[in-house]
Amino acid sequence: MAGASIPILAGVVFFENFSSGMGTAAFIAFMAGLCNKKFTTTQYALLSSFMGVPRVIFGSASGFLAKNMGWANYFLFCAAVAIPGLLMLMRTQKWVTASEDSDN
Repeated sequence: MAGASIPILAGVVFFENFSSGMGTAAFIAFMAGLCNKKFTTTQYALLSSFMGVPRVIFGSASGFLAKNMGWANYFLFCAAVAIPGLLMLMRTQKWVTASEDSDN
């Protein structure tokens, strides 16, 4: 939408890498919090392996969708698809909080 612009491209790449790093760090901390201390290694290994499954399944269709929808519509579609997962985080937070209360 902005045309060919190296500064805009650099800004977008920076923002994508920065936000991806923050999201990955938060997700790893969340998974580590879910693990039972007795079985941390096994549970963390399984959870981190499951993290890659959607990327493998849906990643192959992303090029097809972007080509047919256009980049702007593809971006909006991806943002809309993420909303249910973000809403589930609120439910998960209640579950984690209840688990912490029962541990004390």
